[in-house]
Amino acid sequence: GGHFSMNDGRQWLRGTYSYLPINQDVCSMFRIKGLLFEGKSDFQTVEVMDSYAFGKCLVIDGEIQSTTFDEALYHEMLVQPAMLLHGNPKSVFIGGGGEGGTAREVLKCKSLEKVVMVDIDGVCVEQCKENFGQNQHVWEHEKFELVIGDAMAYINENETKYDVIIMDLADPIECGPAVPLYSKEFYEVLRSRLNPGGVFVTQATSADLLTYDEALPYIAATVKAVWENEITYSVYVPSFQSEWGFSIGTDVPVDEFKSGATIDSDIAKNIEGELEHYDAIRHVGAINNLSKKYRNMMENSEEYVICDENPGVLQYLAGDTSINK
Repeated sequence: GGHFSMNDGRQWLRGTYSYLPINQDVCSMFRIKGLLFEGKSDFQTVEVMDSYAFGKCLVIDGEIQSTTFDEALYHEMLVQPAMLLHGNPKSVFIGGGGEGGTAREVLKCKSLEKVVMVDIDGVCVEQCKENFGQNQHVWEHEKFELVIGDAMAYINENETKYDVIIMDLADPIECGPAVPLYSKEFYEVLRSRLNPGGVFVTQATSADLLTYDEALPYIAATVKAVWENEITYSVYVPSFQSEWGFSIGTDVPVDEFKSGATIDSDIAKNIEGELEHYDAIRHVGAINNLSKKYRNMMENSEEYVICDENPGVLQYLAGDTSINK
């Protein structure tokens, strides 16, 4: 990503813009009011922008991670399906989740007793505390624990089990060091950290027709290789300029859940307060939203599993696009 000023005589193109790549041939632009923070942590560049269309934006390494305009859509779709599939979650682990929106959605669950969030970047978390007021209550909540550290190391070093595990991490295609957190080997450890009836969910990158084959099939195939049941679903997130994918893994039956038959009653029973976006209609639409091309790819999902036995996949996701996928 980057910023530039434009004044070509057309009023609608005057101002300062930020541009964000969608792929190597396409980018999107949005007009910004100003830069609220710009810095570099030990792990990544962190920016907080104020924009006209999307409000405040958290931008990591040039990629939008969250905006006040539509973060509720992304975070509800990441969190609430997995929480409702479990039905009575008391303990939740969040890997990543810097701006607090994921934890906010978890804390809406009436049965919840404890949520632990492990994010590697303290600089990012502090800027989110300062700039994203909608999550202010999260940081001091009695059920919430924040750990600044490496999520993989934390899971490997602590044998605590959870009802739901949520991974809200950087995309593997953009960041080589994140690839191990999407691997079959790590997912098997995560599965061992789930209580019986437990549910895993991860953000799974773009499900857009333009870019769906860059990472989504690899993540979903890896989830499918570890758990008995995998559900891929997607929703359009305007600030990402893309259909966005998510992947659930669980060993419990999922057919009734996928039908959406009990989603609205489950929300009324289990969730404190109103949800802005997620309901039974959105649920069924998200699950049935994937293109035929993607569904055909997943018929041979074992080819896309992220694991040591597939070195070509690992090298491709780490940035070597010359590798034959």
